Amino acid sequence: MYGTDNKTFPDADSTALLLLKENLQNFPNFDITGSNLYTRLGDLTMALNIFQHFYPYFEVTKTDWVSALKVAIKQAYTDQNAQDFQRTFRQMTAKLKDGHISVSSANDKAVYLPMLTWEWIENELVITYVGDSNTTLKRGDIVKEIDNVSAKDYFAVIYPNISAATKGWLESRAQTESLLGEKGSLMKLRIVRNNETPVEVTLIRNTSQMKYYSSLPAKDSIKSLPNGIMYINMDAASIEAIDKALPQLQKSRVIICDLRGYPNSNHKFISYLLTIKDTSRQWMQIPQIIYPDHERIAGWQNEGWGLQPNSIHLGAKIIFLIDGRAISYAESFMSFIENYKLATIIGQPTARTNGNINPFSLPGGYYISWTGMKVSKHDGSTHYGVGILPNIYVQKTIKGVREGRDEFLEKAVEVGGSDC
Repeated sequence: MYGTDNKTFPDADSTALLLLKENLQNFPNFDITGSNLYTRLGDLTMALNIFQHFYPYFEVTKTDWVSALKVAIKQAYTDQNAQDFQRTFRQMTAKLKDGHISVSSANDKAVYLPMLTWEWIENELVITYVGDSNTTLKRGDIVKEIDNVSAKDYFAVIYPNISAATKGWLESRAQTESLLGEKGSLMKLRIVRNNETPVEVTLIRNTSQMKYYSSLPAKDSIKSLPNGIMYINMDAASIEAIDKALPQLQKSRVIICDLRGYPNSNHKFISYLLTIKDTSRQWMQIPQIIYPDHERIAGWQNEGWGLQPNSIHLGAKIIFLIDGRAISYAESFMSFIENYKLATIIGQPTARTNGNINPFSLPGGYYISWTGMKVSKHDGSTHYGVGILPNIYVQKTIKGVREGRDEFLEKAVEVGGSDC
């Protein structure tokens, strides 16, 4: 905007500004909730404008944003409470196909889960982890019905509320979204184990999200495998732990880096793999917007990481494991692996969503995060909606889950061992 470092022009009427602030402070807060139609309509209008003028990926997602707004306004008129409107907001923003988008609310009570995980494997909803010792569920059980609805129909209601650029990220988000409910609420499952008679199981949602994620089984951070192979869980291993393990890593024949998730601030590891200076300085781009509707963008603030090869070089065969959970920072990390051909990549495509988020809050206690920065691949081609693709694809199997095997890691060991 036109102005100095301290203020914009033209000068504001200071008396009118003080009066406006006083009026806002005296406004009855009890009426600013999602249960109020005018709050809902105002929130939709503000969100529309934020995305309309600042979301950098419309040319990729091809979203008909005006049509999405019309549908949301129609739903807003029939929403009965704050929770209904939160769902309307989620369905509207899901059309942006932005994996960073989340719509949370201070009034949301559906934030508890039963202590288990499940995934869609071989076209079946499969239990992959059971945390409660008193449940009759077992790893590998197949869920046929949830609350008297087929598992596929149950998830079909969940998917439209999730913004995702890929099926992998959609499924990853849906796996937990489908478990959420109010504290103490029940979830009834109909399961099949092997070829046995179906069994009815009732679960209680009594675990908070924070406790849920902290209670999931942790993978090893860094460990030695047979035949000169080292394993690093990039989600867990700090750069300090990696540095401490460098003498052993330097002696290794193969290093398997597991990035099926989010790095633990350890992208310095890339410098141990580089043999040339990183010259890609424009893959992160911040739009300089001064006009509506993305017209006449004033320019882009280009940025990169500017990594340098380290004096210590890891000459082992490098393998990276990825899947649909690898998003944002993980994809920035993997963009170096891909561009400079630093490793063999095994698994599933990443979430295909990268760029710093620009969160904002709205009246009624709603909080929305979304992608504000445009990120490309290092060669300038499109990353959004493309992501990092593996050199070797791997699919989980129900048999592998029941046997407690990590089939992605098995494939990496197989590929690493092929050089023996």
